[in-house]
Amino acid sequence: AESFTYYGYERTGMAKIISNYATDLPRVDVKGEQKTGYVKGIGDSYGYNVQEMRASRMAGKSLDSRRADSARYHIDRLTNKLIWVGDKSNKLVGVLSEDNDIPVYVVTAGAVSKKTSWLDKYPDEIVEDVKSMLTQMDNSTQSVEKPDRLGIPSDVYTALSLRRIESTESSVLKYLRDNLPDIKIVSCHELNANRTET
Repeated sequence: AESFTYYGYERTGMAKIISNYATDLPRVDVKGEQKTGYVKGIGDSYGYNVQEMRASRMAGKSLDSRRADSARYHIDRLTNKLIWVGDKSNKLVGVLSEDNDIPVYVVTAGAVSKKTSWLDKYPDEIVEDVKSMLTQMDNSTQSVEKPDRLGIPSDVYTALSLRRIESTESSVLKYLRDNLPDIKIVSCHELNANRTET
């Protein structure tokens, strides 16, 4: 298959309290929207000649498996890049693509720090941001979707791991982990502000 089609459904309407023999029941429905995704192949190649194989065997080095590992690495690297940023020319949508229909949470400036970056915010402001993200998800999905992961830029992840909350022995990251046991907090270099696409 070169593409696949699926429907995203949204429930509409609401129920109400009724009396006996009521005939004015409110109408509920489902709205479906058709979406299409595209399937693309990923490939690379490697090779070696007879003399390289002989030299590799004599030296006791597995040249063929090293090249196969390199081929696999580059496929995995491209797969990861496509997952995050997609590929507009091939109609592949990624997590950070502009047209991915994923609701966006915009971090506001801290009340005290007046900064938006977690590198510059106070611990309480960071905790408030996480709380607001979870609240937005809960409200927008009416508690249907439950988060299980929080991806943080790798430079911010390191900073939060080492930033101690004043008058405690806990780092900001440890505090978040301890108080959000159902959410795995992961480091994602793909989210770094200074990331470069290669």
